[in-house]
Amino acid sequence: MTKKRGFGAFIITVVLLFLTFQVQSQSLPDFSKLNVDELSNEQVQLLFSRATALGYSQSDLFELAQLQGLSLEDIGKLNNRYQKC
Repeated sequence: MTKKRGFGAFIITVVLLFLTFQVQSQSLPDFSKLNVDELSNEQVQLLFSRATALGYSQSDLFELAQLQGLSLEDIGKLNNRYQKC
């Protein structure tokens, strides 16, 4: 019975680690290091898709970007790029 508990705990640990990696891979970028001018249209769309999937609205995303140091000018550029995609 002890082996079954140990194996069950191992399976639970593996599943939790997998879920942790999934969440990290779907996280948003560090906006303080983001260069809006270098983003492709596909990257802009992916950014907004990820934000939506994580439960962020467009205004939430812009607020987060500003809090992380993205300038209002770059936020405006990002918004314009998204509107054109």
